[in-house]
Amino acid sequence: MDSDSDDSSLGSDLEDEFLGVEIVKEFERSSFDRHGFLPHDRIDKLITRPSVAHALDLDLTRDLKPKDESLLNFILQSAKRVFAIILTCHFRGSDLRRMMETFRRKHFDDKDLPVTSDALLELDSDVAIEEIKDLHYNNELEQQNAKMEWKDGARNLGNIKALNHPNIVPSIAVIRRGEKRYFVSQWADGGNLQDLWKSIPHPNLSADLVRESLQQLQGLASALYKLQNWRTKATRDPRHGDIKPESILRFRNGPSTVVGTLKIAVIGLEQHPTITSYRGLLTPPPTTALYGTISYEPPEVLNQELAEEAMSNLGDISNLHDVWSLGCVILEFLVWLLYGYDELTRFHEKIRGPMGEARPFYVIEQDNGKPVAKVCSIVTHYMDYISKDPECAEGTGLGDLLRFTQRYLLVVSLAFRSTAETCLNLLDLIVKMGEENEPYWFTGTKEMI
Repeated sequence: MDSDSDDSSLGSDLEDEFLGVEIVKEFERSSFDRHGFLPHDRIDKLITRPSVAHALDLDLTRDLKPKDESLLNFILQSAKRVFAIILTCHFRGSDLRRMMETFRRKHFDDKDLPVTSDALLELDSDVAIEEIKDLHYNNELEQQNAKMEWKDGARNLGNIKALNHPNIVPSIAVIRRGEKRYFVSQWADGGNLQDLWKSIPHPNLSADLVRESLQQLQGLASALYKLQNWRTKATRDPRHGDIKPESILRFRNGPSTVVGTLKIAVIGLEQHPTITSYRGLLTPPPTTALYGTISYEPPEVLNQELAEEAMSNLGDISNLHDVWSLGCVILEFLVWLLYGYDELTRFHEKIRGPMGEARPFYVIEQDNGKPVAKVCSIVTHYMDYISKDPECAEGTGLGDLLRFTQRYLLVVSLAFRSTAETCLNLLDLIVKMGEENEPYWFTGTKEMI
């Protein structure tokens, strides 16, 4: 599109080219800091009634609804610069409209620019904006690799959204501002899974709660399987790589449910790691976070022999990283269901290191001078103890879930750890058995512990 074209030609040209691209084309370079900027006269030229209407999927040949007319007027009269910024962040269609409607409702417009993190928090909108912290690199190569991974993740967003899975919440957009990086996603009105456990310290165990919990775990397994089997020509055997309670978001479904709908938050997808990247984690820096990501990492991250086994097969082996992590989450879910949040907290305290640092669900021990990974004794003790609970007897849903986790998920040997597909199939079977036999969910004979 010629930069001197008028408004009428702009509207038709937008059929073939997104307005955000046109805005970027008009950027000029500052003489002071060499950063790009968009002159005010270009904003007025590009952000017009036809162009804004087109970007919002509004048909100007028909009478607009009052709320659409109000949004259009808000943008043209008060928020052209905000609108231009959001466009260059690759918001489109309903996501673009939702974001601008939030700004209108909160009276956030051009006079509030430049934006600050505090201003974003004050929006209290139905989208979440979070900065990715601790972007530290040991050398220039790591920095370049991180930038490439960030770009790949940004390109993947549209494809992940296209999965349209009820238990996946992809990022709406990723934003890079200098060295700072942000991701924007759907706002989870129930927080995350960790928040759920904390908000209900003493769950009232019942058939409904067990059914709801197992159905949501089934949905998460289905989401994980979908994510791992999504491919493009440039993406082979992707994985999530950071399954943990904080990355499982909770959406309330009204007062009739306790758990609500659980969804895996996805920024991008990790690709197959290299042996070098696995070995680079052999001496990870300690963290004082109670629930750090390290808690959910599998043994192959720290054990060189398992890392080499993982890389010897470029099929499902790499994806077993997520399966171990899901097993950790399921065990925590069981502890919360049966004994409450206080016991779950004690469980984590027992696993933590001497300085209070987070530790994984396994340990590395020396066997004849050779490092060998094994499931942490605390984890084994808890699984053995739970197996004796009346609600985990043979022929119960929670019992089958525990045994499935112990035998197929929290398994050090990659050869015997379940794939995401097998995990889904077994959870499908557990849910089906409960639907056919109500006592399978809850026996009601559990003693107070």
